[in-house]
This record gives sequence, structure tokens and C-alpha cells, in this order.
Amino acid sequence: IALGVGAIVTLRSVIQGVRQVFAGEARALLGADLVVSSSRPIEGEVAQAIGARLAAAGALVTRTAETATMARAGAAAGVDGPARMVELKAVGPGFPYYGTLVLEGGGRYSHALIADGGALVRPELLAQLGIAVGDTLALGGRDFTVRGVIDAEPGRRLGAFSLGPRVIVDLADLEQTSLLAFGSRVTYQRLVKVPDTALAGLVTALREDVKNSFVRVRSYTTTEGDL
Repeated sequence: IALGVGAIVTLRSVIQGVRQVFAGEARALLGADLVVSSSRPIEGEVAQAIGARLAAAGALVTRTAETATMARAGAAAGVDGPARMVELKAVGPGFPYYGTLVLEGGGRYSHALIADGGALVRPELLAQLGIAVGDTLALGGRDFTVRGVIDAEPGRRLGAFSLGPRVIVDLADLEQTSLLAFGSRVTYQRLVKVPDTALAGLVTALREDVKNSFVRVRSYTTTEGDL
């Protein structure tokens, strides 16, 4: 009996430890506790309902948008090279809530690094376009200054299918380009940080709020299950 009880206690301790590790990894993979996403702009009554629900829960919220587009060296770079397909991610202040955006050379990411026309890029894009940090990158009819090189990004799985190198810019700057025009294929997201005690109820309530729209709600627990 003593051995059996000891084995059960040990096994439960191991399981709890593994669950904690997976929960941390799942949050880092998602970058938040839950994500509200849509292939259309989240606006109007749906946006108001979501905003009211998140405010009532005391949640922290930041927005992102992702799209695939073409990039080329900016005019100021002095390079006349080909365009390359990239996966563009525009983020707001606060991103990411979990995980770490690692830059080459040990630099620390902050939103100020991309604010007012800055961009972070993968090293392979620099090689493809023949540019370097400090040069400009043309995206959606606007030039962005390359201010850092991405080494690792939260929410990006190793070996995952990619249409091209990652580029990260400020969401406010993306909104000043032509890339969000009608017909563009963009994924809009709200990343949410909320206490675990409120998470399950918030997910259920949000799904009820958006059930007749093109909006999807998922939490880190879904990703945890996948892991």
C-alpha cells in the first residue's frame, strides 16, 4: 500500500510538472492566453461586443495583422534587385505577452524598435535582397528602415510551412500602406492576456458573442492539447 501510494503521488507530481511546462510552451506559441482572429476586419457591433467583454474581464489586449506580400529593396538602399515574397506581421504595443522575440547580436526587442517606419527581418531576406541593417525595405508602396534581424519569434514553429521570410512592422505603419485595401488576404488578431481563473468563462462568452460572424476564438489550452 505504501509503495502504491508513493507511486501515485510521484506520478501525479510528474504529470503536474509536465502540464506546467506544456502550458508555458502553449502560451509562448500563441503569444497570449487567448486569440480572437478573423479574415475580415473586426469592426462594428462585433468589435464593440468583444471590446466590452474584454474590458469587463480586465484583460490586456494588443492587435496584430498578418499577410503575405512582396518586398524589395527601398529606393534609399541603392539596390535594384528583384522582389521577394515575405510573410508580413504587423504588431501593436505589448506584443508578445508570452515568449521572447530574439534578435541577432543579443539585442532586446521593444515596440520602439519598429515604431515610425521600422522593420525587423529574417537574415535570409537581407541576403536575397542584398541589403543590410540600416537600409530601406519597400512594402505596400512605403519604405521601412531595417532596424534589426530576427533570430527567433514566439508563435513560429520550427519547420512550419512558410511562404517567405518573416518581416515585422508596427501595425500603425501597416495601416498607412495599401496592403489592407479591399480584397487583401489579411488575418486580423486580438491577443489577450487574462488571469487563468477568468479564461474559460471568457472564451465561452466570446464565442457566444461572435457565433454568427467570421470571428474565431481560441485559447492556449487548445494549443496545449496539440502539444
